[in-house]
Amino acid sequence: MRAQRDSKPRVRSYDEALEAAGREAKATLIVAVALMLFFGAALWLLKDSAVLWLGIPLWFWVGIIGGFVLSSAAAWWIAARVVEDYPLDWPEDEAEEGIPK
Repeated sequence: MRAQRDSKPRVRSYDEALEAAGREAKATLIVAVALMLFFGAALWLLKDSAVLWLGIPLWFWVGIIGGFVLSSAAAWWIAARVVEDYPLDWPEDEAEEGIPK
């Protein structure tokens, strides 16, 4: 089991926080595109399948239920591995240092 993160923020400056936010956005975009591809592939590949389970077609089970499980796992991965802990209330003078004039 992975050790728990310490409570101290690893991001120590406003610029590092902006970089961390960029990494989080990039990971979220990659996961969103991967999920869209999964949903599209599941529906396209299984649209003509005659397999039913509990009267519901296979494309529904794989695309919707499987997609929900995959989406949940991806959200957990982003929260556990990508999101950094940093304060949202930076001192105003430090926040303005990173803004070009």
